[in-house]
Amino acid sequence: MQGIAIKVDDKYTYLDMSSEPALIENTLDANNLHKIINKIPFTHFFIFDQNILKALSHYKTATKSHSSTTILDRIGEPRHTEIKCRIVEGALCAIMSITCGYSGKAPSFMTLKNMPKKTGIVQELWLERLSILLEKMRSAASREISEDVVARGLPPQNGRSSKLKPP
Repeated sequence: MQGIAIKVDDKYTYLDMSSEPALIENTLDANNLHKIINKIPFTHFFIFDQNILKALSHYKTATKSHSSTTILDRIGEPRHTEIKCRIVEGALCAIMSITCGYSGKAPSFMTLKNMPKKTGIVQELWLERLSILLEKMRSAASREISEDVVARGLPPQNGRSSKLKPP
């Protein structure tokens, strides 16, 4: 759309939108702005809906005051992959879930291997399942969640506490 430019900053960390109210011919609303954002090649960035609404309010105040200055708004940024590991007590198993990020850094195999130790898993993990999860994450779309059981536990015995072991 004429009067609106969406570009990435020099360090490739943020997605910025510049708009010139005097050059915009049609009325600008959230639907039109989302259509413009979906057409750009930076769809792998995480777009903040609140920032889009702020950009619209800046545009509306500029048109009411007949301002001709360029409006700059930050509307998106890359998001890194999120890794969560939880222990399900009733099933005596550990489940790792990986949420794919928006053009952020992908975790390494060593990161996946060390994450369950922070959760309290004592025994070794099933490394094959970790590598399968990593491959699923690399081929998944943004914000897609991959999860799998990475360790199973043994029930407690007399004189010993229960520990998680590979499945």
